[in-house]
Amino acid sequence: MKKIFFLVVIAFVVIGIIILLNNLYQKDEVIVEYSLAEIKTNLLSDAEKFEDLFELEKKIALDGIPIGNIIKLKILPNGDFGIIDGATKQLNIFDANGKYLRTIGAIGNGPGEYVHPTDFLVDDSVNFYILDLWQMRILRYDFSGNYQSKIILEKHVEHMCLSGEKLFLYSTMSMIDHPNGYCIDVEKNKKEFEFAEPSDLLKLLIKNDNITLLLNSNSIELFNSNIYLIHPYQYAIREFNEDGKLKRTIFLSSRFFSPYDATKQFNQSIRPEDYFKSAMNGLKITKNVFITSFVNIPENKVYLDFFSLSGSKLNRNTIELPPSKFDRNTYFPAWIDSMNSFYCWSLEEAESNVTKFNPYIYKYKPLFIK
Repeated sequence: MKKIFFLVVIAFVVIGIIILLNNLYQKDEVIVEYSLAEIKTNLLSDAEKFEDLFELEKKIALDGIPIGNIIKLKILPNGDFGIIDGATKQLNIFDANGKYLRTIGAIGNGPGEYVHPTDFLVDDSVNFYILDLWQMRILRYDFSGNYQSKIILEKHVEHMCLSGEKLFLYSTMSMIDHPNGYCIDVEKNKKEFEFAEPSDLLKLLIKNDNITLLLNSNSIELFNSNIYLIHPYQYAIREFNEDGKLKRTIFLSSRFFSPYDATKQFNQSIRPEDYFKSAMNGLKITKNVFITSFVNIPENKVYLDFFSLSGSKLNRNTIELPPSKFDRNTYFPAWIDSMNSFYCWSLEEAESNVTKFNPYIYKYKPLFIK
């Protein structure tokens, strides 16, 4: 009897330990609920068109130099515009009214010169960092544009974001033999780690033909000490911590986003874009909300969706962007400033004394933010 009693006690102890460990595990796995207190969720849910969510505040004509299409647009701490454009292939600075002020750096192969800039940012000390895709380096300038130093990169990357001394770099030109992102300590000029292994879908797409997949996109975002990545041909967001650890993959859905048809085979003579009907081309995060944009390639239309950070879709109707203002190489919003104003650009004919083809900058007030 003593033996049976002892075994029963042991069994209860073991069961208790298992239950305790299971509860602890479940606590670790609990999905965080993000506050949407600053969002008008009913407005997002009921919206049927772009104008239901955004009100135009200002339309700004860029003037002083011809710049053509915009590759990257950001608002600087003092309210000026920083623009990398396809015509001059330089970082040009304009004031808040669109007047050209100065150019940071110059085209070339020498010190302080770049060939193909794809991204830029400004650090807490108001220094410029310009990412040169083809020369695989980052050039650093002071706010006036005086060249300071360079950071040599290991591979081609198109996108970057900065958190303190950590510079995160990311490429959508995916290859299966290495991760798509890595982190550099900008003070030590030293690589810290790699992150963002290609997803299973991307491995499937490129394993046979080593095809590069590339689309103009806003592919990396920093929010609340997490790194968020997208790839054009997958409607999903990957979340990493600042040590490069994958925390989760958030799969998104929209009736207008058509996933890749896995029965098709790639052919080197055909563009990768010809295999896809949809491509995700933008991600912005504000007030615990993902704002995503994607292109319907056959119809040449751009759509917006809204998701909470937990992944719940907030809009019942996917919002089509006005066709007169945006094309397939434009994502919206291009930038969100500290006052929550949204900025985008359009290649409508502008009333410029330099060229009537300079783009406009549109500043919108988001009606869904309280």
